[in-house]
Amino acid sequence: MPKNTEPNCLPRSRPKQTLTAFFSLLSTLVIGPLLAGCGSKPTPPPVIEATLVGSGTIGGRVTLEGTPPEEQKLPLDATCSASCEAHGDELPRFTRTYVTKDGGLGDVLVTVIDIPPQPIPAGTGPLTIDQRGCEYRPYVAACQVGQTIKVTNLDPLTHNIHTLPEAPGNKEVNKSQAAEAKPLEFVYDKPEEFLRFKCDVHPWMFSYVSVLNHPFYAVTSEDGQFEIKGLPDGKYKVKFKHRKAGEKIEEVEIKDGQATVDVVLTVPAA
Repeated sequence: MPKNTEPNCLPRSRPKQTLTAFFSLLSTLVIGPLLAGCGSKPTPPPVIEATLVGSGTIGGRVTLEGTPPEEQKLPLDATCSASCEAHGDELPRFTRTYVTKDGGLGDVLVTVIDIPPQPIPAGTGPLTIDQRGCEYRPYVAACQVGQTIKVTNLDPLTHNIHTLPEAPGNKEVNKSQAAEAKPLEFVYDKPEEFLRFKCDVHPWMFSYVSVLNHPFYAVTSEDGQFEIKGLPDGKYKVKFKHRKAGEKIEEVEIKDGQATVDVVLTVPAA
């Protein structure tokens, strides 16, 4: 019978040393990176340097032109009403579409625009939003990217905090919070104006938080006053934005540490 002349490409047996080397290489190429990935830490965000440092102030007032629509009475139940009374809040409670006092307009977001991102100032604490009397307080607020937003429940009942961001990268969150529970914390990484916080249990409960990439912002008081501090002398663009009365952009110049700008926003036609 003729001999098989086909070459024997695979030996019938491997030396022990060859197998050991093979499995050692396999471990290095496959298992090693997996183990390294399990223990690795995420890359920290780049450090933002402060490029605008000063002691100048932009101040002024926002007033409202026109007659705002009548605010609606909130449908508080007995427990919510009792919580209002316990906190010294007047009843009945009403919506806050337009907050006005002496002709001024509250809840206007005032921001310096067209400037590079700035770090959170040293010593800045969290933005605190209270749930009290089945309302979010404050109704309109602002903070910086990466700053903690702390939400408390001061009511004797359960709420849920449901955030509804629209900016890509800001994640929706929906968490329940019982009475006297510890505060819930939220952090957002992308700038977004009027990011909504709501309670699905009490559908009239909203708070609007603007997340900004610098600290040069303010929210007007009930009489329309505002103040933005910490800017060097120079020319700036300032945006005034209200959820219903629209927005305006004004150019201002800080000289000798001071600038004043007054703005009129208008109730839109029905």
